[in-house]
Amino acid sequence: MDLVRRLTDPLLGGRHGADSMSSDGGAAGDANPAGRQRFNSRGQFLFAAVGFAVGIGNVWRFPYVAYDNGGAAFLFPYALALFTIGVPLVVLELLIGQLFQMSAVHTWHKIHWRFTGIGFAGVGATFLVGLYYNILLAWSLVYMFRSFSATVPWADVGSKEYFYEEILGRTNSISELGTPNWEAVAALAGSWIFVFLSISRGVKGSGKVSIVTVTLPYLVLITLLIRGVTLPGAGKGLEFLFSPDWSQLATLKPWVAAAQQILFSTSPCFGILITFGSFLDEKQNLMRDGLIIAAINSFTSLLAGIAVFSILGFLAGDGSVADVAAHGPELAFVVFPEAIGQMSAAPLFAILFFLMLFMLGIDSVFAWMETVNDVVHEMMPHLSTVRIAATTCAIQFLFGCWFTFGSGIYWLALFDRFVIAFVLFMIGAAECYAIAHVYGMERFVREVKDTTGLVVHRAWQVVWMYVLPAILCLLLLGTVISEVTKPFYTEPGQTKWAEALGWCLAILPVSILLVMAVRPFQMPEDKAGVGKIGDEAETGSVRAQYTKLRGSDD
Repeated sequence: MDLVRRLTDPLLGGRHGADSMSSDGGAAGDANPAGRQRFNSRGQFLFAAVGFAVGIGNVWRFPYVAYDNGGAAFLFPYALALFTIGVPLVVLELLIGQLFQMSAVHTWHKIHWRFTGIGFAGVGATFLVGLYYNILLAWSLVYMFRSFSATVPWADVGSKEYFYEEILGRTNSISELGTPNWEAVAALAGSWIFVFLSISRGVKGSGKVSIVTVTLPYLVLITLLIRGVTLPGAGKGLEFLFSPDWSQLATLKPWVAAAQQILFSTSPCFGILITFGSFLDEKQNLMRDGLIIAAINSFTSLLAGIAVFSILGFLAGDGSVADVAAHGPELAFVVFPEAIGQMSAAPLFAILFFLMLFMLGIDSVFAWMETVNDVVHEMMPHLSTVRIAATTCAIQFLFGCWFTFGSGIYWLALFDRFVIAFVLFMIGAAECYAIAHVYGMERFVREVKDTTGLVVHRAWQVVWMYVLPAILCLLLLGTVISEVTKPFYTEPGQTKWAEALGWCLAILPVSILLVMAVRPFQMPEDKAGVGKIGDEAETGSVRAQYTKLRGSDD
């Protein structure tokens, strides 16, 4: 282990004049600015961070993207994107949070008031994603509880008809509202109650729950993988997934798809990783932890790809795997149930599969709500954690009920397509610019070294200053072109007014970022005379002022 540490320390942030942390997450006597929440241990943080990064998309998006972009050949641009986009952004945001020890909004406001919008845009996107994401968990709960029977409930009618007619009561288009599925409403309420009970005590409560909600999905995924690879036809499915099509690498498509998959999968730019970093002791080696989180996330995607395509090979039978391959809700609630229904002990595997989906998704919701609640608490410190959690969860539930109507699947597609279509690329590029060229990369690296004891290798700095912003700007341009050339209203059940609404959703967080760059926004401490970090001020001094102010408020 000592040899490995010597080899990796230069790139992963070797210690400079500081002992490595103990396993409990921090040394005794470390300062805790403004009574900041803390994870109980480094292990609890890793569970929470992995739970946030690894979500439903690892199961239903990565396998399809991989086979559609060259199979095994796709792994090359995927690995490149991991180390030029995913890992650098994850590490950067964790270090920013660890250094400033504030919420995402306050952190960017302290760096410079013109970047306050970065924090609000990320948290705003987080809130919007939370509105529709939980309906997926509600559907999973409905399927799971209905599977407690002698046979799976879709055995007689077929999985497709069962999902679209029985579960959704799908209307003909987004223009037809339809009626709500009250079973889905109840399941949605249950999922939000579970979220509230987990986060009402803050990060310590949700961190403990994450240990269970992260471990259990891996046990189920491994069980499904073992069952999948032993099914007849599994080899055909895996061959379909991993057969390399090297010619695709000569086109732009797999490179863009790999970059988008990494960005959406590791999920930086929401403000969550900054929030998590601020919940940590200042001496924890977050460069190594960031690499661990990104590596586990990618490994899970590969594991899920093997499980999914081995089962798709079984489902295809004598036909082509391409005929049954799908992604998104179609894979989770139509294709997979159809395959499970043909297995022995089908109800058991159905229960395990939908329990896994629920657990994979719930950890992401924990992280989103912790981030939103952290901002609310810093803006209104007189409110208790329980009250904030209850209010935000209730709001999310009430708005989320919209997706339980017959047209909910169309609204889900609209939100999923547009809410984070552009803003993540803009936030990521703005973060790199703010740190590298406004706050100053030399200053940032020096303060990371002085505060945490980590030495940031020059390679990290080059990526943050030049490589990453350039890639994100190109991705933003490519996404805009793609959206313009492939109109959303041509999708089944969509309309032109729905696409117009989608563009409004896409522009909303972007407009927050841009408007706040030209119009000053006063935070509570600004009114009390605590200024932003300027060219002369040091992070520690301003943070000390902020801590003093927060202490007086509490």
